[in-house]
Amino acid sequence: MNWSTHSTGREKGMARSDRQSSQRAFRVCMLIAAVAVMQCFDLSLTLAFMRTMGMLELNPLARWVAAGGGPLALIVFKAATMSLCAGILISLRRRRSAEIGACVACAVMVLLSARWVDQIGIVADEFDSSPAATITDDRYVRL
Repeated sequence: MNWSTHSTGREKGMARSDRQSSQRAFRVCMLIAAVAVMQCFDLSLTLAFMRTMGMLELNPLARWVAAGGGPLALIVFKAATMSLCAGILISLRRRRSAEIGACVACAVMVLLSARWVDQIGIVADEFDSSPAATITDDRYVRL
């Protein structure tokens, strides 16, 4: 028997584990890429709405950044938070917890994107009935 070509059950298990780990890492990276694309979609729509008619920003930190620093500050804030989160998930990409985290982030961004689709569909009616000049809600941001 040629021992150099013989693999033990333990080696086979390690090979399977390595393959599963590589597949998980790939899935995490693809989910992060999808989140990044949806984040860009969210940022572009946020800026478009804030620059034209204004919008209610429900995230208090993003609202504070946009109101205090304008569009560039909001872009830097969103890019920094996305980069930090993506960096953490990528560094842990071979772990199950990273895959779960990436799935949750992707699901949240899908829901947010669906909310944007709804918002775009009804914005004309809302804007006609309550123009930006008459809105007194502190969450309303216009750049």
